[in-house]
Amino acid sequence: LVLRSCGGASLRRVHGKDMADAVSEEWEEFKDLGNEAFKAKQFTTAVQHFTKAIELKPGYHVLHSNRAGAYANLGKWRESLQDAEKCIELNKDFAKGYGRKGAAHEAMGDLENAKAAYAAGLAVDPNQQTIKLSLSAVESKMAARAAARERGGTEAIGADSPPMLNYAIVSAAIFYILPVLGSRIGFYGYRVCVILSAFKYARALYQKYGISRAVLQEMGKIMQDDNAHYLVLSLVLVPWRPVPFVIIPMVTYSVGAMVPIMATQLDQFPSFMRGFLQPKVEFMAGPEGQMLIMAFASTSEVMAAVTLTLSLFTGLRNIGILFIYLKFLSWRYDSSEWTKRAVWQLRDKAGEYAHHRYAPKVVGLVYEKIKQLIGAYYSRKDAKEKKAS
Repeated sequence: LVLRSCGGASLRRVHGKDMADAVSEEWEEFKDLGNEAFKAKQFTTAVQHFTKAIELKPGYHVLHSNRAGAYANLGKWRESLQDAEKCIELNKDFAKGYGRKGAAHEAMGDLENAKAAYAAGLAVDPNQQTIKLSLSAVESKMAARAAARERGGTEAIGADSPPMLNYAIVSAAIFYILPVLGSRIGFYGYRVCVILSAFKYARALYQKYGISRAVLQEMGKIMQDDNAHYLVLSLVLVPWRPVPFVIIPMVTYSVGAMVPIMATQLDQFPSFMRGFLQPKVEFMAGPEGQMLIMAFASTSEVMAAVTLTLSLFTGLRNIGILFIYLKFLSWRYDSSEWTKRAVWQLRDKAGEYAHHRYAPKVVGLVYEKIKQLIGAYYSRKDAKEKKAS
């Protein structure tokens, strides 16, 4: 009986050891499969393997770091951030976890937290070259953003406006662009969109400059601010009959301000909406998405001028708003590299069509004459500015 008892205990120990060895071999196998899938750029498969490995060995920080990397390559930055934070929680001395966290924050546009994460990683391991490069890159982005805000650049348009204000502007524009509730509601949607936009830009200017006699004496400086350009345009549009394409740049910039906020609130959406919206919102909230938004907004600014010009062929009712809009576009051209780039692209494309072998010669002559007039206008303007300075 004693022998049997001792033998049973011994068998249980042996069996338990075998089970532990089997589990150990299994999670390591899933980890290796995940790494192989990652190297093969099969990131969805890599996530699946790392998830199974985590289920078998939940306290191992490297697995969360690896899955964070796989999620990052899928553009699932929220999941990547969660894994990076779990990795740091499990091992605060693992520098790569801070690198993963910084990359997720950076991709979602949160440069401050990205910088803090990279700095924390270098505090753990100062020799991490990848994190050093990432910290340098994010500091450059922050400097560029600060410079853009200082000079009233594209990123400063309606800066720091309340999220609900941008939601309201976009919602009102949708009622106008898609008049599912009828043309009357669409008309009111247009008016609300323009009025709220005017308030948004006025608020941004007030926050930046305040109201005082000294500020009013520096009106020339204020009129170089992008917010001032859009405030003038939106105030002109308030009493004017609806001009469809002119509100698109304003709405686009509101979308650009909305998506980083939405990216942090996706957990509050129903699951069926979250699955559809999450990849799109997180992409648009990231650096590449924000650049696409700015490029689309600046292209819309230029195309609105083209549309207004073409509308004169059906009547002269928009001639007044066209002259005002062309002045607005000249302000934008002077202050925004994005708008300048859009104008150049339109110029090159128009030149191709004007000088096409099937185009009448008169079209090419008219195009060249217009180009000369615009060039002469900017030459005189530059000469006046140099003389004034």
